[in-house]
Amino acid sequence: MTLLPKGLVDAHFRWPAKRTATLCRRIARLEQTFLPSVFLFAFCLELYPREVGGPLGALAIIAVLLSIAQFFRLLPSFVQGKMQMMISDGTPREGSLWGRLIRVLLVWVPLGAVVAVLLGYTYTAREFALLLVETIVLFSSVLMFHEMGLRWLRLTRRRMTYKVRQEHAKASQEEGELSVEDELLESDPDLLSDEGTKLLNVLTLFAGLAGIALIWTEVFPALRILDSVELWYQTGMVDGREVPVPVSLGDVFSAVAIAIIGWVALRRIPSLLEILLRQRVNVRPASAYAATRVFQYGATTVLIISVLGMLGGSWGQIQWAVAALSVGIGFGLQEIVANFICGLIILFEQPIRVGDTITVGDVSGKVTRINMRATTVRDFDRRELLVPNKEFITTQLLNWSLSDQVTRRILEVGVAYGTDMDKAMAIVRDVALEHPLVLVDPESIITFEEFGDNSLLISLRFFLDQLEQRIIIASDLRLEINRRFNEAGIVVAFPQRDIHFDASEPLAIKMVEA
Repeated sequence: MTLLPKGLVDAHFRWPAKRTATLCRRIARLEQTFLPSVFLFAFCLELYPREVGGPLGALAIIAVLLSIAQFFRLLPSFVQGKMQMMISDGTPREGSLWGRLIRVLLVWVPLGAVVAVLLGYTYTAREFALLLVETIVLFSSVLMFHEMGLRWLRLTRRRMTYKVRQEHAKASQEEGELSVEDELLESDPDLLSDEGTKLLNVLTLFAGLAGIALIWTEVFPALRILDSVELWYQTGMVDGREVPVPVSLGDVFSAVAIAIIGWVALRRIPSLLEILLRQRVNVRPASAYAATRVFQYGATTVLIISVLGMLGGSWGQIQWAVAALSVGIGFGLQEIVANFICGLIILFEQPIRVGDTITVGDVSGKVTRINMRATTVRDFDRRELLVPNKEFITTQLLNWSLSDQVTRRILEVGVAYGTDMDKAMAIVRDVALEHPLVLVDPESIITFEEFGDNSLLISLRFFLDQLEQRIIIASDLRLEINRRFNEAGIVVAFPQRDIHFDASEPLAIKMVEA
């Protein structure tokens, strides 16, 4: 009923109908081979319990494992993308690295169990088959939990959007409540929905990892055989003496597993930390972003040191490696290190923050991301520019919105000589006062600047708090000033030149051949 047309997935989860039909066919094909094979193995196990089903039971186990491997091999990429979305940021993408890795693991584990059956380890293969079935049930449950969470977030976003529109409509009808938009921005439905999706992905990921650990916990003791495979030795302290301590194959696998889990966690936990800081603690978004980035850098350092320690690297060896690396850095990578240190200074001192409009050198735009080496700035043509962090510390930086969003702009208008200047300046003043985006406080200033060569120059200095609208506001003011000048008969000056000919003598004309 869940995957059928107009079922739970089709009606509420918004899965593509074509992909849902494909998944339904794959499950039906799995049932045709999986269920008879399980029944046959159970029957053989009852007949030959000591031989774990005997030869026929081994064939049934192979059929079960091959059907599972075939199902995972043909698993629709859309479902893999959903699983990949729980691990990494962004929407599900087909053909991603995580999708291919998940498919390889889910296919090769059953095939490895088939090899175990062929080598005579039927009991081990049976246990692996049971664990795989439990893992399939876990993945299905986690996926359903994730989709129901997304459904709840969509409904919550819909209710909040409706509520915001109602409050906005109510406020627009009442006088003196022009600041309601600022209050409604605190509960932006789109923002809360995105943050809720990140939080849901984190919870789903860790729930899945906890479930996998519980299911496969019976296999972990068997992996201790890897500890008997010694690869190299490290020097350790035992009872105050230095003795060689072996590093086994199990240590290598444990280090790789911790590195993968730590890398996935480092991609997800900062988002969760930023959500908690912004919703539970009274901090600015820029401060929350800086705290999460510093936490990510520190956690990455701890993870690297821990993994190297598991591989046999003591702190003394790591310290010498860091010292040797610093020498190389001093010669060849000093620019990278300088950018990294400047990035930390930016995060702590916050001369720029995510969302600020800045000008550094010839680059102007909005800061979208502060990374370890460079900062991403989106200019007004919506191009992504990577500016090294060193540029923000060593060169002159103009931050248009560091402490105040209010900026001033100057608009100049030249009128013809003989114009009534009091009338012209009054028109310019009225236009500025009537524009809804021009601030009343600070007050606009209209001045008679100078007697120009061709015009009487009037300057309008006005203030606004929307940097993105600077060009549009100036255009609106020019259009309205031009319209009112035309109605009042005021002429906007244009350059004029007087040419004088000396006609006292005939003009000399010369013919020049080309």
